[in-house]
Amino acid sequence: MQQFKMAFANELARVFKKRKTVVFCTIDIVIVLGYGLFHILSRSSGYAVGVVGSIGGLHTIFFMIILPLYIFMEIMDLFTGEMSSLAIRNVLIRPITRTKIYLAKVCAVCGFILAQILFVGILSAVIFVFIGSGVGSAVKIFVSYIITFVPMISLVFVAAFISQIVKNGLLGMLLCIFFLLGAYILEAFVPFASAFLFIRHINLYKMLLTGNIQLYGIFSALFIIAAYIGVSFTAGALLFDKKEF
Repeated sequence: MQQFKMAFANELARVFKKRKTVVFCTIDIVIVLGYGLFHILSRSSGYAVGVVGSIGGLHTIFFMIILPLYIFMEIMDLFTGEMSSLAIRNVLIRPITRTKIYLAKVCAVCGFILAQILFVGILSAVIFVFIGSGVGSAVKIFVSYIITFVPMISLVFVAAFISQIVKNGLLGMLLCIFFLLGAYILEAFVPFASAFLFIRHINLYKMLLTGNIQLYGIFSALFIIAAYIGVSFTAGALLFDKKEF
C-alpha cells in the first residue's frame, strides 16, 4: 500500500507540474466568465431561466465537451507519451507491480480531474453569486459539479484502457473522441442502448437538485459506472502488464 501511495503522489505531482495545467485553468476561467456574461445579457434582454437551466448550460459545456478532452490528453500523455519516449522504463524499475503503477497513473488523472471540477465549481458559484443568482443557486451549482465527478471516473478508466491498445497518442485521442461521440449518438437515437451508457448519468445532478430522487435510478447509475470502471481497469491493467518496453 505504501508503494502505491508513493507512486500515486509522484504521478499526481507530475500531472500538476505540466504546463497544460495552466492552460486548462485559463480555458476554465474564460468559459465560466463567458457563460456568466451570456447569462447577464440573457436576463437583461428578458430571457430568464431557472436554477437547473442555468446550471445545465455551463454543466453541459464543461462535462460533455471540455473535461473529456482534458481526460484524453492527460491519459495519453501518461501512457502512450511515456511509452513512445521509453520514459516508462524509469517507472518500471521501481519496486512496485505494474498493476499498481497502472492504477497510480489512472488515479492521478482522477485526482487532477477532481481538482479541475472543484476549481470550476467554486469559480462558477462565485460568478453566479456575483450576477445575483443567490447563494442557494451557487451551492446547487457547486454540488452539481461534485456529483458529476462520479460518472467522469469511468471515462478516465475507459480512456486508460484505450491507451493500452494503441501506440500513438494522436490515434488514442481520436479513438477516445470517436468512442465518446458514438456514446452520445447512441444515447440520443437508441433509447434502449442508452440505459447501459455511463454518459447518461452525467445529468444525474438534475434528479438530486429537483428533488425527484429515485433510489432505483441512483443505484442503477452507480452499478453501470462501477461496471465500466471494473471492466476497463481489468482489461487495461492486463494489457499494461503484458507490454514489453
